Amino acid sequence: MAIFIFLDGDGQHDPNLIPKFLEKLDSADIVIGSRFLKQELKNMPPQRRLSNLITTKLISFISKKPLTDSQSGFRGASKKIAETFLKSPYDDYRFESDVLINSTNKINYDEVSIPIIYNDEVSSIKSTHTIKYILFISKAMIIYVYKKITNFK
Repeated sequence: MAIFIFLDGDGQHDPNLIPKFLEKLDSADIVIGSRFLKQELKNMPPQRRLSNLITTKLISFISKKPLTDSQSGFRGASKKIAETFLKSPYDDYRFESDVLINSTNKINYDEVSIPIIYNDEVSSIKSTHTIKYILFISKAMIIYVYKKITNFK
């Protein structure tokens, strides 16, 4: 079985947790490392908490799947979903959301609890980025709903 593991390159993800992803990929097409399943959020910068909360709720609404961390850069994916990853035009913070939005009806999701690791980092996400990102997700949601409505005609 071909699988893919994605980790952000900023040291926030522990590669020792990869076996947890592999176990879940037996029954899921994508496994998201969630920082919110069993954690307190005090280690996460407030801008990231706000951005993640809003976008995760919107993506959960679109996908009709109860996600807890749509922005995690620690993911496992089956070969089935790899094409969606490759088709994404984004290589920044929008990538994770774009993949979830464009694969909502095609795949099964699961989540694995991962720790929140920020190492006293000052968030690089500025308020203007947070607003732009929320607008990006809102636009994607409107497009998704429009496509659903027009397909019913």
